[in-house]
Amino acid sequence: MAMAAENEEQANATQLDKQIVTATRSNESLATLPYTVQVVSQDQIALQAQAGVDLGTVLGRLVPGLAPGDNSATSYYQSLRGRKVLVLIDGVAQRTNKNVSRELTSISTANIERVEIVSGASAMYGAGATGGVINIITKKGQDEEPVFKTEVGMTTSTENTDDDQLAYNVAQSVSGKKGKLDYYLGAAFDSRGHFIDSHGDQIATDPNQVGRDNTDALDLMFNGGYQISSTKRFTVGAEYYNEEMDTDYAADFGDPDAQLLMLPEGFLGAGGLYNPQPKDGLNMSQQPSSERKSLTLNFTDQNFLGQALTSQLNYRSGDYYYYPYYGTPLYLDTNWQAVNQAVTQAYTDSLMAGDDAATAGANASAALTPAYLGNSQAKSSITQSRIETEAIDLKIALDSQLDVGERTLSLTYGLDYIKDSGKQTSTEYDYDKWFDSDQLNYVETGNIYQAGPSAESETVAAFLQTAYPLTDQLTLRAGIRHEYIKVEVDDYTSGEDVMNAEVYSSQLSDTDLQALAALSGMTAAQLLGALTAGTAAALNAEDFITYSDTVTIREGGEEEFSATLLNAGLVYDFNTQQQMYFNFSQGFTVPDMARLLRSVSVFSDVNEPGPVLDSTNVDAIKTDSFDLGWRGQFDTIQAQASLYYNVSDKYTHFDKVTGVVELRDQTEKVWGFEGSINAHLTDNISTGATYAYTYGETETETNGWEALPVDRISPQKITSHLTYNNYGSFSVALQMLQMLDTDKAHKDNVANAEFEGYTTFDLLTQFALPKGQVGIAISNLANESYQPLYNQVRAYPSTGASTDLPAQGRTLSVNYSIEY
Repeated sequence: MAMAAENEEQANATQLDKQIVTATRSNESLATLPYTVQVVSQDQIALQAQAGVDLGTVLGRLVPGLAPGDNSATSYYQSLRGRKVLVLIDGVAQRTNKNVSRELTSISTANIERVEIVSGASAMYGAGATGGVINIITKKGQDEEPVFKTEVGMTTSTENTDDDQLAYNVAQSVSGKKGKLDYYLGAAFDSRGHFIDSHGDQIATDPNQVGRDNTDALDLMFNGGYQISSTKRFTVGAEYYNEEMDTDYAADFGDPDAQLLMLPEGFLGAGGLYNPQPKDGLNMSQQPSSERKSLTLNFTDQNFLGQALTSQLNYRSGDYYYYPYYGTPLYLDTNWQAVNQAVTQAYTDSLMAGDDAATAGANASAALTPAYLGNSQAKSSITQSRIETEAIDLKIALDSQLDVGERTLSLTYGLDYIKDSGKQTSTEYDYDKWFDSDQLNYVETGNIYQAGPSAESETVAAFLQTAYPLTDQLTLRAGIRHEYIKVEVDDYTSGEDVMNAEVYSSQLSDTDLQALAALSGMTAAQLLGALTAGTAAALNAEDFITYSDTVTIREGGEEEFSATLLNAGLVYDFNTQQQMYFNFSQGFTVPDMARLLRSVSVFSDVNEPGPVLDSTNVDAIKTDSFDLGWRGQFDTIQAQASLYYNVSDKYTHFDKVTGVVELRDQTEKVWGFEGSINAHLTDNISTGATYAYTYGETETETNGWEALPVDRISPQKITSHLTYNNYGSFSVALQMLQMLDTDKAHKDNVANAEFEGYTTFDLLTQFALPKGQVGIAISNLANESYQPLYNQVRAYPSTGASTDLPAQGRTLSVNYSIEY
């Protein structure tokens, strides 16, 4: 399943004997599990990461059903089997009620021992795992004597060797045991410069989910353990991660059209003509960043009333900034004096032409709208999102072994409790100063608005998981979990409402507007409202422009969700070398409530504003998942294959034009195939390949069944490798990643993007030195010019499309590591 060789011990190990903890919350042999499971080792991670890529990109190369990473700050688009994946760190679910989606990028690969991936819907760790679970296992102390490890590295583009595009990494760790104590202390620092494309040009930073160019990242980790007795153990884990962008280059949003500005075929240009370029001279005091803190306490007792007890308490918090972005409201900044003069001139000209007063008045009224449009400049708001999260997580599980007949029944049961809170705010920047500076000068106005209501959720769950060998060859696993989630939402004042009201109420005192209103027999508010509504209708822009001079406080509330989730699976052993398995499991997720409710504003109101929870569809999503698979471990060949199908009765829809997220009551189904094979051709030469095919569709009210877009369903993915490993001295691996073209979703709905496939090659080498080891990696060996998957599909006006952002060209990385 790996794309490059591991060390000799790992190469000779039996894959099916590997012990994993993710699938059942207790140590189990992979061969006994009715799931598609993959274990990515420390050596595999280190080999891939020496090319300067993050964990999301590493796993996208190694895990067949996982969508590819793109080395950005987010893993939002990395679906597993077409659905969301739940990320754990040492068994702690990283989800909160704000879906930040930076879990796979906010940890250094230098601190990771291995990663376990369980594909398919799962409820074992609660809500959020409708596509599967990725459990990141961090390093612990193992050897009796202290072991120090130092790693240093550098990455450069081969097409542009300027100093400001270089990337550096350094990591230092120490681990060991002393008596009953064991410890691991690690620190990793990464500094990245410009990203360079295949033509040697700097790539503009991604203003959507944030690029990782020109960033500095620090990851500090401590894991300590104390063996209280032969059966009792206490451990503590602490981590601090911080990544900040520090660049002088702005993201260029293009040249605004003075009249249409951000409208679908205005600001960005008809047909997607946006072509972002980096701009020197950025002035932004708070650049995009990620900060994460975590503290975990574990206590285990292998003989607690004849059972094995596992308990875990975790506290974690996060603070995340995004790139400033456009959004509603859009408005027309009007020179009312010029409008009044034009209307007065029309009235005067009509009288001078011999018209009577009534006719002159009619001519003046007819001149009002053209004068209004001709003396107005389209403007927008520009704000920066900040998300703050905090969570407390408590887990208690017991593992029992009972004799039933002549066989052993395994029981794992327990309770989970999670309390987490999240809020999102928008810091406003001065639009005029930003616009006049050619999009370089971000000056805060001092206004901070709500970007969705603050929310707090509590989760209580009880679960039972069983395993029983029905025969010597057939094992049954089954389980049940009941989960209850309560979400409390605060009263909410939409930032869009506030900004919209500020824009229009400030104009009502204009004496020229008041004079025009009196001439029309209206109040200033009535005239401005009528002109705004007429303009919005004429431009087909009601979703972007609306008149409101008041602000509504929308009442918060409480929602409760509960679900009983089942799983059952069979594993049949043909012999010690191969098994077949079938599994049914259910997953459960509550969408990001604040994100759903963020779009509730004067722009979405149909009737009078009411409680915020009544303003949009809010519900949980339950997914049924089926998996039929086979795996085998032979003398020189490892292989596995699986067919899967999953279905849900709801669908989270993101409108790429308006930026609105809504939950739709429509069926969504996904099916596909995954396969992998690895073969040792000789003692030193191995080869392998993976293939993944996923297809999904949803049943719409108007068009029937439509293919799901590529940002949800990854295109077909093929990987392969050819590796030579002279164990202990030298290894070299040539690997390929191929993404195939697809236009299925585009044919069903032209709003969905087509995808143009690409093929990349990487060369990874390692050399043993008398002291230490050197790794040399060349990524994108052929210097392929292409756009990553999500830069082709995630284009929407409200945050400045990242369409046309190219991928990095060929890079050369050199790394040195030593243990002592």
